[in-house]
Amino acid sequence: MRRSSLTVLVVLLGFVLGGCGDDTAAEPDASPESTAPSSGTTPLPDGPVCEEVWADGQDLPRGYRGCVEGSAWVAADSRRCESGQVIVVYADRYYGAKGAVVNDMNGSLEENKQYQRALRSCG
Repeated sequence: MRRSSLTVLVVLLGFVLGGCGDDTAAEPDASPESTAPSSGTTPLPDGPVCEEVWADGQDLPRGYRGCVEGSAWVAADSRRCESGQVIVVYADRYYGAKGAVVNDMNGSLEENKQYQRALRSCG
């Protein structure tokens, strides 16, 4: 009785494993040619447009991680303050804390006194 049960188990296992092979011919959609974009261009990164996010007087989203400029992703350039607040810089011209107002300094942040004060108070 044990031998016949073992034989049945081996036969069933053979059927199950027989269906697990690499059968790429049966899946024509799996070829690299069919999954590549037809236009030959890469898709744009997903995210907000930088010009829309970095507008003077607009609030910088709390969850801001970066934005799309042209066809490139620009990661957030941020600094965490001792208070837990996060100051983010964009294009050496804009800065703002996440969840607070964006400030356009119309020039280099490195030379801007308002931005330097914000950094000092950040800690």
